[in-house]
Amino acid sequence: PTNTYDSLSGFLKKELNIDCDYSIQKMSSINYRDTKEYKENIGKVSLILTSPPYYAKEEYSQDTEQSYLHFSNYRDWLGTFLFTTFKIGYELVKDGGYCLVNISDVSIKNKNFDLELDTINVLEEIGWKYQYQVGMKMNRFIGLDAKKIVNRVFDENRETYIKVEPILIFKK
Repeated sequence: PTNTYDSLSGFLKKELNIDCDYSIQKMSSINYRDTKEYKENIGKVSLILTSPPYYAKEEYSQDTEQSYLHFSNYRDWLGTFLFTTFKIGYELVKDGGYCLVNISDVSIKNKNFDLELDTINVLEEIGWKYQYQVGMKMNRFIGLDAKKIVNRVFDENRETYIKVEPILIFKK
């Protein structure tokens, strides 16, 4: 496999006998309805796995499509960007399908943002049914003091803390 998507597709095929297809769109998710791919796949998708931006915490680039450049207000970001993104996902997923969301609470300039609970509320407003969450261990967390991280577990073998981020599981 040459990238994460190929690796994930290979895992799903080998372990679960699920054939995977994916695409990468270099555009804001809220504009995805404009694509031919969206129109061809309404109600046909089994699973969405995503890690949306953590509001303005993750500035990936200065690309004009980055959500943090369009929504300086957290409530507007939730109500427009996050809502629209997962509404589109809801339209694409078939009944009984799943949406897995990797998102974590963050602190930006000493202000806490409850992304986990707010994401659950937004998705439930759309119609997604929250099932449960699982913890994803992070291999490393550059530049962070492990003792100050809320979502963490202590690894007794390595005698250090390991960051854990939730994967929220929703069903349509």
